[in-house]
Amino acid sequence: MVDLEHITDNFWRIYKRAGESIEAGDHRKALSALIEIDDQTLPPELVPLLFGRRGIAYAGLTGGIDFQCALHHLTSAIDLVEKNPNQYDSKRMEAELSEWKSSVEKMFKQAEFEETIADSDEAIKLNPKDATAYLKRGCAKYYLDQSEAAIADANKAIELDPKYAGGYYYRGYAKMAGLEQFEAAIADFNEAIKLDPKCVAAYTDRSRAKGELRQFEATIADANKAIELDPKYADAYGYRGCAKVRLGQFEAAIADANKAIELDPKCATAYGCRGEAKLELRQLDDAFADFTKAIKLHSKEDRFYVYSCRGSIHEQRGETKKAKTDYHLVLQQLEQTPEDELDRKSIKHLIRVTQGLTRLGKDLSAKVQKYQAMAEQRRYSFT
Repeated sequence: MVDLEHITDNFWRIYKRAGESIEAGDHRKALSALIEIDDQTLPPELVPLLFGRRGIAYAGLTGGIDFQCALHHLTSAIDLVEKNPNQYDSKRMEAELSEWKSSVEKMFKQAEFEETIADSDEAIKLNPKDATAYLKRGCAKYYLDQSEAAIADANKAIELDPKYAGGYYYRGYAKMAGLEQFEAAIADFNEAIKLDPKCVAAYTDRSRAKGELRQFEATIADANKAIELDPKYADAYGYRGCAKVRLGQFEAAIADANKAIELDPKCATAYGCRGEAKLELRQLDDAFADFTKAIKLHSKEDRFYVYSCRGSIHEQRGETKKAKTDYHLVLQQLEQTPEDELDRKSIKHLIRVTQGLTRLGKDLSAKVQKYQAMAEQRRYSFT
């Protein structure tokens, strides 16, 4: 007779142990533990969790066979949940599904970008003065989280061709999105626009950088110019909508977010923007739906923002347990980051969720003060 209780307890013990190994960067140890589990004997609701965690473990290894194994396990986990939604607790699976899909997407992108780097290396060997090859390599490096190396390649492209608008644009993008050097990014976007006055991307991302510096009227002006040049550029509507939220123009922000989503149904920024506007208008159900959609679309790092917003909705609804779950998810993940590596957005999220948890009865006032002091020391403003 199969002892399901023993099997389930053993599963959770190994599952937790493997997760700790993955967090510590020891994917091989995690995989060794997970392989001990026989999926044929597991209760059906645990099988996708096993496949998903095995996939994450394989994804942390190297080599073509590991890539294929990771892909197989992750897609199997996703298929099990999406094809049999009534068999699983969708709320419980939400974070796992997002992580699995993010891992699959990252794996494909990584393989693609590594191939681009190899091709660019060959092109540079054949022609060391090929500015385009340096820029292509730099773009690929940025998307592999190598922002400093990306900027170095953009510098080389600009050195070889000082009138190369793309070189300034992509260098600015790496400074903005990779290093949060917003003023330096704006300087590069300015140069790109000077060289190419119809560069829609430069206007759009200069709009984003100005928004990060809380220059909201200037954000809107740049977004307007981008939309004038290309009325179908979804990101421009998204950033303009975010600026309007900060200016209290909530209905106008929703209209911009709606347009961005119409143009690009996967525009995560627009769902987050619309969610914030609806939250301010006390349209809690609609805001909750938008934040949940944004969680599925955002990168892992940006999901912290929407989890904290969704936690706020749970809190306002009086759903204390659910609010604590969302707040704790953000807190636990971000507190694993060394303090000197916490960026502006991360500190903002930490302040938000520690304040929320304190309101809900867990005294984290010391942590609130710690993160507020950290923000003040770094001259971050969140008002």
